[in-house]
Amino acid sequence: MSGTFADHLVEYARGSFVQLVRNCGAVSVRTRVPFVAVAVCNLLLVAAGTLYVTLLSQVVLPLDFTPVKISLGTFSVFTVSATLGRTHAVSSLALYAALGLSGLPVFQGWRSDVTVTMGYVVGYIFAAYLIGKLAESGSDRKILSSLGTMLTSVPLLYIPGVAWLMYSMHITSIERGLELGFYPFLLGDAVKILAAGLLMPGLWKVFERISRTKGA
Repeated sequence: MSGTFADHLVEYARGSFVQLVRNCGAVSVRTRVPFVAVAVCNLLLVAAGTLYVTLLSQVVLPLDFTPVKISLGTFSVFTVSATLGRTHAVSSLALYAALGLSGLPVFQGWRSDVTVTMGYVVGYIFAAYLIGKLAESGSDRKILSSLGTMLTSVPLLYIPGVAWLMYSMHITSIERGLELGFYPFLLGDAVKILAAGLLMPGLWKVFERISRTKGA
């Protein structure tokens, strides 16, 4: 079984519509409805991914020594990227960034302005691509490879995050930038990586069990 959850969901939707119109007399309906079903399903997946990231990004724990907050935003990126794959995930995170920059309050704290944490939002998109690409090859189906997938995305989150933090706060010391934007979040990210890395193989086991049950 290859592909991501999104791939199987889209295929399920297509198959359902094919079954629905199989006995339809109009050839145009038989050929166009499945195509429309797939397109609509893809759009809904992207929108759902954006909404998921938006909501989890609001779960925050402020720290009094840094403007960067601990949040579930990174956990949402880990899980949505593995679930949707690179195309859908990148689209979801790009839409998230675009909505915030256009004035809609989707960023942390229901904000829409460019803050010192904007670099992390950019990092979300890079991480989504890497995690999604690895997940498409099946890396999220086994615990060790799933953990490795989440872990490899961390530099893509923090390099633009810390770089923008230093630029916006006029910090010239890399060590100071790491103290404010990286070191305080290592423990929390380890927990989120562990949670996401264990969650994805578990979801696949449930999915495969349901698929076998329906096929029986």
